[in-house]
Amino acid sequence: MNKCSDNDIKIINQSMHNLLKKIHDYINENSEELAKLNPIDLQILEIVGNGRVRTIKEIKKMLLVSGSTLTSAINRLEKKEFIKRLINNEDKRSYGLQITEKGTSINKNHEKVDRNIAIKILNCFENKDIRVEMISILKKISDEF
Repeated sequence: MNKCSDNDIKIINQSMHNLLKKIHDYINENSEELAKLNPIDLQILEIVGNGRVRTIKEIKKMLLVSGSTLTSAINRLEKKEFIKRLINNEDKRSYGLQITEKGTSINKNHEKVDRNIAIKILNCFENKDIRVEMISILKKISDEF
């Protein structure tokens, strides 16, 4: 692996923090309801929002989080009436999660905000070839990180 220069590391760190702050600010400015949710809350809503009831075990496996973290997030979402728990007919000791109309509304808003952020990022590059390269680089980082 190539040695990374201190200056390159500094630029990457500053750029990442700056981008994350801008995304956070954009979400706060464009969606008060999304700004109040944790990233894990949004991930859970996205998972259960596909119309299929998901068990807690499935969600835990998908998110790679501890049981207590997942339980806390589920409790928050249930209290806000974004999801509801359903007893598993096959195993009465477990339950699944189903999204509510309120939760579906949040998901639609989340998709809209995510799309707008992606468009803002893509619009930073006028040249289509550079856009394609940027997407490839971002995917590589995401896959290998």
